Amino acid sequence: MSIDDGRAKTALSGTGRSFWSWEFDILKIHKRYLISSVSYVIFYRYYIIKIGVFLKMNNHVWMHIDASDEFRQGDVIKKSIGSDEFLGFLITADCDIAQKKSADKFSYIEIVTAEFYIENIWLPFVIVKCIESKSIDICEKLNAIIDKIDGGETSITPYSLIAWLKERSVEEICDIIGDKKIKFDESLLTNLRSLQTLCRNDDGISNVEKYKKSMTGSSEKKIKSEFRSAFDSNKGFPDFFLIPEIPTLSGIGYVVLLRNFGSVKRENIFYSEADIHINDQPQAFYRIGRLNDTVRFAIMQKLAFLFLRIGLDEGFEKTCKTVVDLIVEEKVH
Repeated sequence: MSIDDGRAKTALSGTGRSFWSWEFDILKIHKRYLISSVSYVIFYRYYIIKIGVFLKMNNHVWMHIDASDEFRQGDVIKKSIGSDEFLGFLITADCDIAQKKSADKFSYIEIVTAEFYIENIWLPFVIVKCIESKSIDICEKLNAIIDKIDGGETSITPYSLIAWLKERSVEEICDIIGDKKIKFDESLLTNLRSLQTLCRNDDGISNVEKYKKSMTGSSEKKIKSEFRSAFDSNKGFPDFFLIPEIPTLSGIGYVVLLRNFGSVKRENIFYSEADIHINDQPQAFYRIGRLNDTVRFAIMQKLAFLFLRIGLDEGFEKTCKTVVDLIVEEKVH
């Protein structure tokens, strides 16, 4: 045993613990830090790999083109007016461009950021649907309470409830309906507050914040699931297409709006950003990239499917529903 070991044992002798028990604790501490270090390395490597895969994936989304290459379907174009940016996806067929059959115009569909899509396109629609469903459900419950009080002489409609919520607090409404004698169910109060949040047009509050606030009490998993559904292309007939990123632009997530069409004259679209400055056309469109054939064909397929659907007569659809009901009735009974 060395002199230093002897001093350590002497210093620890008054603690009531043996030298070896202290040494064992030190080893446990080292082990804990070792595990933490290994976990950190694994965590770090995992996200580095994810980022690498993401970048590699997007390298295959975009094609390499020369600045002088002729325009083609699948080119992404951009123009800037002040601080506003406008993006488009060219849909004019390659043969029409080559043979100049498009009357010297290119057709495109609009592209917006994922943030813009959620805030200004998806959420306004979702909020309206939520207001409709919530107001009907809440009115049924409130009218059941009113029925017990006055025998159903009065009732609340979804329209009057929404108008009421814009002017009064939930507590005031409950006091008026229940004459301050009825204790309302907590779930009903929560739904009323949620509906009120969605109905009111408070200045400075974004649709994202409004929708999140209306879901107070919901788990983070549920809230994320709701927002994730904005990009679910497997429901119904989607009228959008998500692109992970666009070259030269910051941020991730861009949405091609399959219903938003535009056109631009050939003379007002340039091959590169440098060309618009050379030609003194700072507000003109210019090309910033070209999607590969797989992605552009997928977009064109969705576009065609969206507008080639056949809308059947309402009477025919009702007849089909009646037939299905009869078949089910026969099988069940």
